[in-house]
Amino acid sequence: MTESNADKHRELAEKLSILHQQKTMMIASLNEDGSPLISYAPFVEKEAAFYIFISDLAEHTPNLIERPKASIMLVADESTTSNPFVRARVRYEVACTVIERQETLFDEVLNDLEQRQGKMVTLLKSLGDFRLLCLKPLTGSLVVGAGAAYRFKPTVHDFTQVTGR
Repeated sequence: MTESNADKHRELAEKLSILHQQKTMMIASLNEDGSPLISYAPFVEKEAAFYIFISDLAEHTPNLIERPKASIMLVADESTTSNPFVRARVRYEVACTVIERQETLFDEVLNDLEQRQGKMVTLLKSLGDFRLLCLKPLTGSLVVGAGAAYRFKPTVHDFTQVTGR
């Protein structure tokens, strides 16, 4: 990789890091009949995975458990975007798994989630219908401007510009 490419990859990794500072993610899942459902959830990131704590009463919960592939998206705040057509965003295709309450990771992640999202997490933890899901990124797509879309492997950050279909 040339110095220029290395600089570009560092710049893209920094822009990606800024998007990861968002507190909520958009989630696209599939209903039982195959129809799409869009939703959102607060999250915490830990060890190259995203974690959400969601209720069994939410429509997306059975979708993510029974059909454990989904897309998630982190989007730059509209108020900081000069052009809504090229709003910075990152999309990941993810594999979903449930983290059971008796697993050590459950309490670790919930503590991290509470630090990031606030005391509401303590209340939600006391409710029996909430589940902790791990959303493990498989592939990523980063858009940082007009004509500036990149595909990448989530843990590698080796960005390849998208030049067409």
